[in-house]
Amino acid sequence: MKHHILALSLSLVAVILIVTTFLLPWYTTSMEFNLIGSSTFEQALYLNRVEMSGSIGTLDMTQTILLDAMNPQGITADYLSLFTTVTYLILATMVCAIFGCIGISGVWFIRKKQALLKKVGVLFGILTLILAIVTILYFLVGWDTLVNGGINSIFENIPVDSPIDDSFGFWYSKTTSLGSIEIGPGIAWYLMIVAGICAWLSSLFVNRATPKQ
Repeated sequence: MKHHILALSLSLVAVILIVTTFLLPWYTTSMEFNLIGSSTFEQALYLNRVEMSGSIGTLDMTQTILLDAMNPQGITADYLSLFTTVTYLILATMVCAIFGCIGISGVWFIRKKQALLKKVGVLFGILTLILAIVTILYFLVGWDTLVNGGINSIFENIPVDSPIDDSFGFWYSKTTSLGSIEIGPGIAWYLMIVAGICAWLSSLFVNRATPKQ
C-alpha cells in the first residue's frame, strides 16, 4: 500500500508540474548598466509571450508581446518554430503523464485489470521521463543554436567583433565595470526535469506495489 500511495502521489505531482510549465517562463534575461545613471532590463520568455520590464533612471517601462503577434520573418520565424515545437512536446509529455496516473490509480481500484494497469502505469511513467528529457534537450540545443546563430548573423557582415565572448551559452553570466548580464533557463525548464523524475519514480513504486485483494 505504501508503494502505491507514493506512486500515485508522484504521478499526480508530475502532471501538475507539467501543466505549470505552460504558465512559467522558460528563459530569462537580466541586465544592469551603469552608463547613464542606473539602468536595468529583464526579459522572461513564456511559451506564448515575451514579458519585458526595465528602468532608465526614474523612467520605468513594461511590455508584453504575444507570440501570435510577432512577424514570422528572419530569426523570429526560428524563434516561433522553437517555442511551437516545445509546446507540442510538452503536450505529448502531459498526455503520457496523465495516462500513467490513470494506470496507477486503476491498479488500486480496478482489481480485475491490476496486472494490465500496472504495466500501463510503468510504461507511461517511463515514456513521460523520456519525453521530458527530449523536451529539455530540444529547448537547450534549439535555443543555443538560435541565439548564437542570431549573434553571428548580426556581426558577420560588419567590421565589428561580437561583444559576446566564446563562453556564451545556454547559461551565461558576466560582470564588468559597465554593468552585468545574466541569462539562463527559467523555472519551467527545471520543473520539466523534476516532472520527468517524478514520473519515473512513480513507475518504479507502482511496479513494487501490492494492490489490496
